[in-house]
Amino acid sequence: MGPTSVLVLVVLTVGAAGAIVATVRVRRLLTKSVIATAVLVSGLVIGLVLVNDDYGYYRSWSSVATGIFGSSASVTYQPNVTRSGTTERGTGSLSDIDLPGSASHIDRHGLIYLPPQYYDPRYAKVRFPVLELFHGSPGKPSDWELTLRIAKIADELIAKRAIGPLVLVMPASNTAGRYLDGVNGPYAADETYLAQDVPADVRARYRVDRKST
Repeated sequence: MGPTSVLVLVVLTVGAAGAIVATVRVRRLLTKSVIATAVLVSGLVIGLVLVNDDYGYYRSWSSVATGIFGSSASVTYQPNVTRSGTTERGTGSLSDIDLPGSASHIDRHGLIYLPPQYYDPRYAKVRFPVLELFHGSPGKPSDWELTLRIAKIADELIAKRAIGPLVLVMPASNTAGRYLDGVNGPYAADETYLAQDVPADVRARYRVDRKST
């Protein structure tokens, strides 16, 4: 039973209705106040559940906990590499990386996808184009892999030659619980971090095309 389950909404609604009835019947002022507070909280939670169900923000209780408290859990998708350094099955790598920001003074983590060709000696002198991907709010970099399977999609598109080999970087676009939607604000200089620091960090550490970052 996940956060989008109808049963969750039914339980909350029944509980709120029962609390309203109890508020009417109870005579002690203190008890009535406590129950009335519970009714208000229940109404708020019901509203949040309806919004979550409509937009599909959280589909598991673990994602709810991560959205509220944050998470340091990593997602690692390593390539299948032969001894010669070439990729055996045409799979790239998806790894966790730290992305410190010298201009914004923001230090966050993210994911980076390197295409199969990145490990191929024939492409040793090639600098790959980069695409920076931003997750939604609320959200986190690992959503790209846990929900969309971005590495598998990229592998398949590259194998079909629907796109050329490229690097994908997926930074954390906000501080947990503080969503600025990619702009500079009172909490953090998100725009500076995403538009300047992340590209600069990727250019410094990976073999990428400087014109595309």
